[in-house]
Amino acid sequence: MIQKKRVLIIDDDPAVLGVVKAMLDDNNYEGITAPTPQEGLEKARHLGPDIILLDLLLPDISGLGVLREMKRDPQLASIPVVVFTGLGDDIIAGEARDLGAVGLLTKNCSMNELISMMDRISVYRETELKRTPSSFATREGRPTKFLWLNTPLVKPKPPTRLP
Repeated sequence: MIQKKRVLIIDDDPAVLGVVKAMLDDNNYEGITAPTPQEGLEKARHLGPDIILLDLLLPDISGLGVLREMKRDPQLASIPVVVFTGLGDDIIAGEARDLGAVGLLTKNCSMNELISMMDRISVYRETELKRTPSSFATREGRPTKFLWLNTPLVKPKPPTRLP
């Protein structure tokens, strides 16, 4: 049996957590939820997920603050982080990329777009890990490899919208 890739979803909206977790679980991923930034950081350290989906608008610490903390932590720095947000702000997206995010998805993405992003990061990471164990490691807070993946691998079916 193939081991499912673990995706940690950090978002304070229970509806988003439930829908995204279900989408991931139905598509050969294991969705792990964290409703607070603190719980997300704790789960990331203890579970070592393969990918993190990170909301930007979180209580107490912004998503950018969480991303900054992750990329400074040697235990978390190599985990690919995808910014998952309802904001369509290019400035914030650019800042997330500069801080080390490997991708951006908006919360109104389709299931195909979400799964395509996870698949592309998983394949890329597996390929790169065979070449070098630190392909997503950071240098001065920025990723040494950068994937800004917004296009699906397959033509999407009619979208299933998140709440």
